[in-house]
Amino acid sequence: MGFTSDMSFAGTVTRKQEKYRLLIAALRNAGWSVAPLTHLITVGARASVPVINTNVLKELGIVKVADRETMQRSLACTAAIHLNMMVWQYRKLCKTSSKQY
Repeated sequence: MGFTSDMSFAGTVTRKQEKYRLLIAALRNAGWSVAPLTHLITVGARASVPVINTNVLKELGIVKVADRETMQRSLACTAAIHLNMMVWQYRKLCKTSSKQY
């Protein structure tokens, strides 16, 4: 799972794949048996979810279109809830601080 700017989903996927590629290599070097696949689901900072997530969900075994759509909606709703909490915390910080953010 990766949270990202709404306009840089591809960059987040590339960055996370590189990060986990190194982890997979380290685990293999330590004697672990690790699957080479990295499945990455991204969610935008403004609660947007890219269509490419549906392919990843399918690879993870969620084969019914309706189930993938439900998962995408759930991801967006969860992200929106967290976004609302962050905005609330930010406004609280601005209110209690003399600084302008």
